[in-house]
Amino acid sequence: MDILYIIGAKYFFIIPIFIGIILFVRSSRFLKKELLIFSIPSLGLSLLIGKILNHFIYNSRPFVVGGFSPLIEHAPDNGFPSDHMLLVASIAAIISFYNKKLGALLWFFAILVGISRVLVGVHHIIDIVGSALIAIISSTVIYLSLKKRRMI
Repeated sequence: MDILYIIGAKYFFIIPIFIGIILFVRSSRFLKKELLIFSIPSLGLSLLIGKILNHFIYNSRPFVVGGFSPLIEHAPDNGFPSDHMLLVASIAAIISFYNKKLGALLWFFAILVGISRVLVGVHHIIDIVGSALIAIISSTVIYLSLKKRRMI
């Protein structure tokens, strides 16, 4: 069973990236432009907030606190927020504004990534939930701001 957790923690984040790329490539020129106008600042804001919070909120990784070896190698640094979850949740949040079904699928993968990162011992649940909230808030703020300015 550990191998499934390891695969989920190390590699599942790639799937939403590919799904996002496929959606972008198969979209109309208008939608491509809109996706770029929306996704670049959304991803940027998520990353910025994540980096800022990383300096103010310190959460030792579970394997450091618990004194065990994680199932995957990881530095014993700050676990908040989870970068893997932040990326996947940001992609899911962005795409959810355009395609609810595809967004739901991407949130499913985000949940799998988050659970896997917890089960391999490199993140606490709060690191995962925090990342998801950062992604949701960032994408919503950018979406509403761009909508208000009629840029999307």
